[in-house]
Amino acid sequence: MLLNDGKLSVQGRNYLVREARIEDLEQVIALMEQDEIRRAEHSGAAGGPEHYLEAFGEIDADPAHALIVLEARAEKLLARCS
Repeated sequence: MLLNDGKLSVQGRNYLVREARIEDLEQVIALMEQDEIRRAEHSGAAGGPEHYLEAFGEIDADPAHALIVLEARAEKLLARCS
């Protein structure tokens, strides 16, 4: 499944909605590790970065699924700071 990059605006903030890339994986893992509920559910679970890399590949290869990220638009954030 290919997603054409889309734009989303929420409460005056602009975001880019796009398919996740392998380069996003490190940041996605870091976000998941900050989530208290996820940490509690998966405490002691086996796996590390290799586990996530394998899972990303399997999900990405399945045409029935799409890995999506929401990216803050830097130019809007910079414009709000000026």
